[in-house]
Amino acid sequence: MAKRKTKVVYRKAKTSFRKKVKSFASKPEAVILPAGIYGAFRAKAATALAPVLSKIPGGALADEVGMGIASYLLAKKGKGMLKKVGIAGLTIEAARAGEQLANNGFSMSGSEANTSNVFVN
Repeated sequence: MAKRKTKVVYRKAKTSFRKKVKSFASKPEAVILPAGIYGAFRAKAATALAPVLSKIPGGALADEVGMGIASYLLAKKGKGMLKKVGIAGLTIEAARAGEQLANNGFSMSGSEANTSNVFVN
């Protein structure tokens, strides 16, 4: 009698099942928490960086530019929550710089022009 050839059948894994991952980025807490952390430490960081920030040319925008650079570095080098705080800091500093430009134009005449801000000492 002749031998029968048997065909080996491999079972493929099912790919139709996908695990749902809840995204933290779609929740309001994803924006509020990092921005709150940045806001809590911004005044202290600006005070600590004041000697360096005074050397930056830019007048009224020197503070925003300096803190924006610090936020950029934090967003670039940080991981996890630190990265999110850096991104929130960039957003906040961009908004503050836009406000300065809208109120005062691009003046290089010092930062005493707008004292309505709570972070200006």
